[in-house]
Amino acid sequence: MIVYVNGDSYATISDGKRYSEFLSDYINCPVTNVAISGSSNSRILRTSLRDLIELRQTHDTVIAVISLTFPLRTELWDQDIINNKFVNDGEFVSIQTTQSKRWFYDNESAEPSRYQSYVKEWLRWYNIEAETVELIKEIVLLTTWCKYSKIKYVLFSGPLQETVDLESPFIKSLYAEISKNPNVIDIFSDSFTEWCVRRGHKPIDDHTQEIHGKTYTIGHHGEAAHKDFAKFLFENYLGTQ
Repeated sequence: MIVYVNGDSYATISDGKRYSEFLSDYINCPVTNVAISGSSNSRILRTSLRDLIELRQTHDTVIAVISLTFPLRTELWDQDIINNKFVNDGEFVSIQTTQSKRWFYDNESAEPSRYQSYVKEWLRWYNIEAETVELIKEIVLLTTWCKYSKIKYVLFSGPLQETVDLESPFIKSLYAEISKNPNVIDIFSDSFTEWCVRRGHKPIDDHTQEIHGKTYTIGHHGEAAHKDFAKFLFENYLGTQ
């Protein structure tokens, strides 16, 4: 048996142990945490599928904990990349396209200058409805494969995802699939950061995001929050299966 964790910085940053290590303690088995800060959803979902295919061949029981990230992250294939932190994934590089809603004027991307033209054009065509449809489609496909492969799993978002009109015909049936899945925590109404803040935990750093005019606290959390969240996942999603 093994616990597999993937995500971005919310699954890697803590001032002590992370929920991956606490889940290992609760379930009493090894854990592999392949989350990487700055990851895009494409990287998280693709590498999760590939890794789980391989782990299924060497372990009788695999427990997957998948955490999603911001839709404003994308990726490209950079053949000139040196010391790529996104290991074991070819030459894919996740990109934080912007930190600002004023991206056209602020030019805040911290990515290398050779990416700037790509980033600006990507942002020109960015649409949250399109990104959300693609994300939900990928969630349906991954979780269906996990069920078919008899892999225990829970999937959620690190920060809240921006809500779109989920009754629109191009997304309604896809969203219905994940909303009836008991192992997918609703990515629009709950998240790792929201769960921690609502239970009185204070982030160890200071970050916020704005969704439809409301500001949310999305800083990274410390060991106490990770411990409580691991207990929540174990008691409600992983330990009862």
